[in-house]
Amino acid sequence: MTVINITEDFYFEEAMTLYGQTFPAEIRESEEVFRRSLQLLNDRYQFIGLTIDDQLAGFITFHVEKDYHIGFIVYLVVHPAYRGQHVASRLLAYAEERMTAIDCSLETIMLECEKDQYGVSPLESFYKKFNYVKYPIFYMQPSLQNNDPVPMNLFIKKIKKSRQLFLAITQMYIAKYHDANGIPLTKLQDYINNM
Repeated sequence: MTVINITEDFYFEEAMTLYGQTFPAEIRESEEVFRRSLQLLNDRYQFIGLTIDDQLAGFITFHVEKDYHIGFIVYLVVHPAYRGQHVASRLLAYAEERMTAIDCSLETIMLECEKDQYGVSPLESFYKKFNYVKYPIFYMQPSLQNNDPVPMNLFIKKIKKSRQLFLAITQMYIAKYHDANGIPLTKLQDYINNM
């Protein structure tokens, strides 16, 4: 297994194909969002892949906001042919190490995960193995396809004692959905007010 940095010229198309096959349309972002995020690279955004025999086995994307000492795992995707081979575990562990290297004062890592009508996320037990806990908040992913916002569970992993966790969450929410997705701040503020 080899860890790689995915760029527009290196494994990007393979990652987008895998992404399109894995995520439901209502929570899927356009390729343009990934391209725009790649422009933020300078440690703020990372697009990491894991290859096995030169085949993309999976990838993880994440943002780091140093001002608020918080990381946000956006996507963790594993090709179906490589599931059960610890690809997700290796990508998640690598991302956590990388985030703490980027911001040695990192306090919290967060990620959002879809949930069913009972509030259960399909990967909840996996995230618990890595000490992520469901944060008790009314959390909505903003509309990405001009449809309704999508209810999600927010999972938090505390790295260090957090001074202002809710403020950090809202700032990461804005950084991800305004800076990377281009969603107007006024729309995001409505969701934040309901958290």
